[in-house]
Amino acid sequence: MVLAGLAPPAHAADWRMDAGASTLSFLATQGTTRVEGGFRQFTAAIHFDPAALDRTRIAVEIPIASVFAGARDRDQALPTPDWFNAARFPTARFQAKRLEASGGERYQLTADLTIRDVTTEVILPVTIAITGDRAVATGELVIDRTRFGVGQGSFATGTLVGTAVTIRFSLTATR
Repeated sequence: MVLAGLAPPAHAADWRMDAGASTLSFLATQGTTRVEGGFRQFTAAIHFDPAALDRTRIAVEIPIASVFAGARDRDQALPTPDWFNAARFPTARFQAKRLEASGGERYQLTADLTIRDVTTEVILPVTIAITGDRAVATGELVIDRTRFGVGQGSFATGTLVGTAVTIRFSLTATR
């Protein structure tokens, strides 16, 4: 789904995300337990041309209420004020600032990541495989959840829940 107002005029460098083939997940720890989760919904507006990387525009919006973590108690807790506070901060955002080629299908993406209205610049390696009119972008980023205020009170330290969270994505798009 392309976000209204974010998509440039349609031409060969504009891509439409295939929501059914795209995933946004995370890996965290709770004590010694590995916790895998993700977001059931997210949208992306994509303008990408490998021959004109300086014109790349990528904007991703993630409805926080779509978060899941594989267990009913965690699924219920994550949208609360102790964690993402979905009522006050309903959307997380990822806004690309710069894309640089690293060779072959590999790129380095610099972007602003906003969670709980805290924006931090992140740099992540991305692989973009293009076959005809279909592209698959994959990447992984480790963040410190406490930099974004995710985990309040007794959850603000790494004692109960680890502070490092690995975010993984696989985004399929067509033009």
